Amino acid sequence: MRVRLLSRLNIYGKVLVSPVIVLLLLVAIGIQSYTSLRETASAVDRLAAADALVEGSRAVQADLLRQLAYIRDYILFADQASLDSVEAAQASVRATLERLVEVAPTDDLRLRYRQIQAEHEQYGAILEAVAAEVRWGAAQQAAQKLRSQAVSHMETMLQAIDQIIDEVSRSADDARTRLRSDAETMRVALLAALGVALVVGVVLAVLVVRRIVKPIYGLADAAQRMAGGDLSVGALPVTSRDEIGRLTEAFNNVAAMTQENTAMSEEMAASVAEVTEAVNRIARLAEENAAAAEEVSASVEELTASAEQVAASAQALKRTAGELQESVGRFRL
Repeated sequence: MRVRLLSRLNIYGKVLVSPVIVLLLLVAIGIQSYTSLRETASAVDRLAAADALVEGSRAVQADLLRQLAYIRDYILFADQASLDSVEAAQASVRATLERLVEVAPTDDLRLRYRQIQAEHEQYGAILEAVAAEVRWGAAQQAAQKLRSQAVSHMETMLQAIDQIIDEVSRSADDARTRLRSDAETMRVALLAALGVALVVGVVLAVLVVRRIVKPIYGLADAAQRMAGGDLSVGALPVTSRDEIGRLTEAFNNVAAMTQENTAMSEEMAASVAEVTEAVNRIARLAEENAAAAEEVSASVEELTASAEQVAASAQALKRTAGELQESVGRFRL
């Protein structure tokens, strides 16, 4: 499928396929990294919220303990500064619990903080009653009420806050552990993905280069053989539809036409040789006829000379006969 797809692409497509695929892989890696980073950011936000819960809960514990210490100082010394500190700590606890209810990530935690708020309201009412008894001069009764009623509410709140701190801290530690593991996994995955992208890019580049260079080598070799006079080069295989494939088809057509022309030239050369041989035979016959004609001419000349000699002899004989007739005539006289 991959080779068939490459055979349908032109040279530009083949050259671009490797970087495009690598780019797509890098985009996919980037998207995955962005998703992982968003998850990491969410985990960091959750950790920050958990740290805020732990910090706020510890601040509530500290304010509760300060509130208890200030009310004891007020019982002992009945000074207004201690009472003001109790009220300030009370207000700080209320504000911190309101903020913790708002930032609590689960309904269970919000419910537990509201329970602490209710417990703290009861605790605050007891402290106000203790302060009133101190103002009335009943310090002993105030101390007794503080120990019998306020301390139990204090311990309940501190215990509930300790449980929340433990749970949130364990959850935060687990989240940090998962975050570190996810970060390591993401790092390994990124390295592996980059390695895969690199390997895929190299493999595709090698395939593309082979698909482009191999036919060119075949064309170059066939052209050199034809240039050297070897016309037995067969048709080269056309393995693609790109420019090289069209060039290979054109080369095959040129090679076929060259072979046909060569065959025709050889046939014409053979015909010319036959004609030349026939002409040579005719020339030889003509020479022979010319020689015979010369012989005939010589014979005719000889016959002519003989005829002339015969004629001359006949004339001489005629003259001799005339002379003999004249001699005979004189003898008769």
